[in-house]
Amino acid sequence: MPVALVLILLAALQAPPDLDTCDLVWHTPGGDAAGSVPLGNGELGVNAWVEAGGDLLLLLSRNDSFSEACRLLKIGRVRLTLDPPLVTAAGFTQTLHLREGVLLLDYAGGHLEVFVETERPVVRIRGTLDTPRRARLTTEIWRDQRHRLQGGEQPERQEDLGVR
Repeated sequence: MPVALVLILLAALQAPPDLDTCDLVWHTPGGDAAGSVPLGNGELGVNAWVEAGGDLLLLLSRNDSFSEACRLLKIGRVRLTLDPPLVTAAGFTQTLHLREGVLLLDYAGGHLEVFVETERPVVRIRGTLDTPRRARLTTEIWRDQRHRLQGGEQPERQEDLGVR
């Protein structure tokens, strides 16, 4: 392949230079899943948000986590609780940095970054805190057994179940 063609293809794959002006910034916690930030790598999806009490929550999904009704489902939730908690009242900022695909959380007393690795289905949370804190990570697995469709439960598309 000629070098010029490779350079043109690489240039086409780069994000536009003004992408950084499109970062999403807000100064209040998300509250619940409706106020979450989407992150992911094509295999693992995450909806992340911070509750008013300072906990960081992550809803997890995979590109193959289909239900019996052919719906793409969340597979569970992860909660990070710090003690003492990070304060979300004064000086709290959430930024979805689009170029890097990272959620930046700035608190009075700390900074956290949440992102999904590009090559593996791994969520990373890293940060710096002004004072030592105890961290507790809890998980809730929602899809741990099969479910048989009953009554009015219908698949999204009949052809997905082999019906023609």
